[in-house]
Formats: sequence, C-alpha cells, structure tokens
Amino acid sequence: MPIHHDDAGLKARALTVARYQTTLPPSLCRDRRILQVRPDRPRGTCKEPANSGRHARASQTRALGCSSAACRRLGCLAGLPAWASGRGRASSSGPLPNKSRRRRVEGGRRRHRGVAPNTRRWVVYARSTTFLARVSSIDEGIAHIRDEVLPALTGMEGCIGLSLLVDRDSGRCIATSAWRTEEAMRSSEDHVEAIRDRAAAIMGGVPQVERWEIAVLHRDHRSRDGACVRATWMQVEPAQADRAIDMFKMAMLPAIEDLEGFCSASLMVDRLSGRAVSSVTYDTMESMERNREGARAVRTAGIGEAGAEVLDVGEFELALAHLRVPEMA
Repeated sequence: MPIHHDDAGLKARALTVARYQTTLPPSLCRDRRILQVRPDRPRGTCKEPANSGRHARASQTRALGCSSAACRRLGCLAGLPAWASGRGRASSSGPLPNKSRRRRVEGGRRRHRGVAPNTRRWVVYARSTTFLARVSSIDEGIAHIRDEVLPALTGMEGCIGLSLLVDRDSGRCIATSAWRTEEAMRSSEDHVEAIRDRAAAIMGGVPQVERWEIAVLHRDHRSRDGACVRATWMQVEPAQADRAIDMFKMAMLPAIEDLEGFCSASLMVDRLSGRAVSSVTYDTMESMERNREGARAVRTAGIGEAGAEVLDVGEFELALAHLRVPEMA
C-alpha cells in the first residue's frame, strides 16, 4: 500500500533521537555496534564518505547538521555491525568497512539503502490467538483460517488483515488480526469468539487470547513463500514501555535489518502488563538458521539495556501473511 510522507513524523523522530543523544547507554554504543547520533561532533565535521552505508537511517531525523552529501540536512549516524550479519568483524578502534548503498535481497533483487521510508502516524492494534494444535491437524487448520477465518475477519469494520505463524514441531500456532482502532478491535469480540471456537475445534487445544498495540512495524520488502519468523516475548516495567519502544527503534532495529535474509520486523506491546513481543521475518528458514547467533547477540545487548526480561523465543513458519498495517518505524 502507498505510504505517505509525513513531516510531523520526521519532527517527532527528531525529538526522539535528540533525547537519545544523551540517554543511550554507553554499553550499547561501544564498538560502534549500535547506531548512535554523535552529539559531540560539530556541524560540518562528518568524516564518513558520502556513499557510506553508515548513513543508512540518517534521513529519519533532522536532529543534527552534517555537510556530507549523504546527510547534509540530517543527523550523522554511526556505523552498523558487520558482526551481526556474520559478514565481517567490527573493529573497536577503526572504522567499519564501507557498504554499498544498495542491499541485495534474496532472490536477486536489490534495494537502495540510506533512504528512510515515508510513514503515516497511525496507532494500530492487534489481537493474537495462540493454539497448541494437534500436529496432525495443522494443515487442516491453516486451510480453515485461510478460507474461512480470513474472509470473515476482513469483512468486519476496522480489520486490516491477519497473519498465521506455525511451529510444526510443537504444534504452537499463533493467529494475529490487526485493527485500525482499539474500539474496532473491542467491538468485534463477540463475533470473533464463535470464529475462534470453531478454529480451536479443528486445530485442538484451548485458545489463549492477547491484545496489543503495534508500536513498530518496518518492512524491507514483502514476504514470499517460504518466509519464517523469529518471535521474542519480553517483560518490561509498564512505566518503561515507551523507553523500551524507543530502544527497539533506535538501537535494535538497525542491527536486525542487517541480519541475513531480513524481510520485516514488528514490536507489539501491552502497556498495562508490560508484556511485549517482537517478530522478525526472514526470507527463508535457511537464512534464519544462519543468522541465529547474530540475532542472539543483538537481542542480548538490546534487551539488557532496555531493562527487559526475555520470556520466550520461538521460530515459526509464516503460513499466512495478509496484514495491511502501515509502516511505523
């Protein structure tokens, strides 16, 4: 779907970055492993080459000035970790290797780096339903959700799509519907209950329902057949939810983007309980397996600094991907 440019969104992002110039923990910034605005660098002194990949997300903020061609009007951002993707080692003393401004996507396509996506300032809500399905019933359940549940939900006022994650080993299946407003999500509860009960009867198990705010969603490209998802459930203090969201956006997301096979990432939060779940989609199961260690390193650094606790990590097949949620990163 088209994403519209939003100057208000850029200004809001600038305020966020300006705040983090002084509050990003030093341990997240050592070895240049996490993107960081350089408040100590005066205007006109950027020493990064204009074609460097280190300006990859510079266009998201107007917090600082820089005279280089790549970020003249914007804040110069420090480098991103080669260690996270397994393509090299970051040096604690020297500059990171230059990277192409174009990034290869599995399948041969390329995209340009260094240009931030246009955004719309939406608040989108989600309801997830987890089934512990009988392994023998998973394919039947996928067909039911695709052919019956998806049309029924998307016909409801305010619903903007559905996704389904499947772990064929454990039988855990997670269906997530997205809604334009919290009111639309709440008003659909009675209609959805009967649909959920029918799905549970087919797949087996007692459904567990959770409700979320989608705080972050960023797509590099749309998912294709064979895509997989790594989901991480976390617990933070409810009062620290906004800080955790900002840390995910400004520190973890840039590193996650550089993992092999990256497709998209989202963060959903329950502000009342402090629970959160991040979902990162990769092009293939093979790429997700190869980037497992890099993902663990990113997760360990980011979660620790955000003061969060990891509750669970799961890897899933992306069985259905029909979400029309706008870019929110």
